[in-house]
Amino acid sequence: MAEIKATAVCFIKQKLRDLGGDAESAFIKTLPVKAAEIYKTVLPLSWIPTDIAAIIYKQGAKTLYPGNHNDCLRQLGFESCRVSYTGIYRLLIRISTIPFLLEQAARIWSNHYNKGQVVAQRLSAKTAVFIVRDYPDLNDTLAEVISGYICALCELSGEKDPYVKRENTPSEWRWMVNWS
Repeated sequence: MAEIKATAVCFIKQKLRDLGGDAESAFIKTLPVKAAEIYKTVLPLSWIPTDIAAIIYKQGAKTLYPGNHNDCLRQLGFESCRVSYTGIYRLLIRISTIPFLLEQAARIWSNHYNKGQVVAQRLSAKTAVFIVRDYPDLNDTLAEVISGYICALCELSGEKDPYVKRENTPSEWRWMVNWS
């Protein structure tokens, strides 16, 4: 079974708690029973099934960033990336190139996902690609969150106007990354 670390789920949980009132309890009521049970007990280092993560991501993104489905999922990935890197990490990202950051993301993929083989390649001076293979349980929801995460990494590096486009094939998930 494909699983993912619950880091982004914990990000959603914190954002809902920051909203105060009954935001979190209202959110939990929108989840299917199994997803709600996992959400209530999850820790950042917990592994959860990707299908449950997708349910929580969808509902969390819709709650926190109302609007277009894909845009709110990307925003979730974008914001969770930005809060993940603070202090010295933010400084190190700022002096790194996008291809280098994507290569590092490929190297640590298995820290966050228990499936998939990942490579990152520079294609030109202002274009790179991030590729995931052998992950049949990866879905559009997770892929859109990853798109937002990649975009945030690009912006944190100081690059202007990053553009991330997914190009999926039956055998792999590809994120084409361009910047100016």
